[in-house]
Amino acid sequence: MKIRITDRILLLLFVLAAMALAVVIPCIIFGAIPQSNFNNFMQTAYADGWMKALITAICAVVFLIGFRLLIAGLSRPRPKTALLASSAEGSIRISLVVLDELAQKFANTIQEIKEIKTDVFLLRDGVKFRVKYTIVQEASVPEISTKLQTGIKQFVEMYTGITVKSVEVMVEKTSSTPKKYITD
Repeated sequence: MKIRITDRILLLLFVLAAMALAVVIPCIIFGAIPQSNFNNFMQTAYADGWMKALITAICAVVFLIGFRLLIAGLSRPRPKTALLASSAEGSIRISLVVLDELAQKFANTIQEIKEIKTDVFLLRDGVKFRVKYTIVQEASVPEISTKLQTGIKQFVEMYTGITVKSVEVMVEKTSSTPKKYITD
């Protein structure tokens, strides 16, 4: 499971807070921190309204960080493969990366598309593509979008046998420079 950067930062803060408590509590119990210092701190915490607010805020933040990490740890990872076929001999799976590459391969055959970004989502009975692309300015958006949707659907289904439930397309930008082709 890959942890997002924000969750890593929260985990660091949470672990540092837990480590601080793991050091301070035994120091108080075994007398390394005099009980009078601890008592003075507690009396100040009870008497001072700002100290109460600060301690409450710190405890709330630590609690929320712990809760967020608990939710992040329990969330299911996004599947990375789709089932092609299953038989008595076993199953045949295909990586979602391969499906993504197939969609990109088809999209690159359309001259009017300059740049493309695709995402593949596994559904219960097939896959869904989300496509964002840059189109050259002179091209017809409805025509290219329809061509892209039907083409990706047919291309992926032909080569994999997986049902493509939908292809959502969005034109992100237009470009005045035409697509560059590499020739040998």
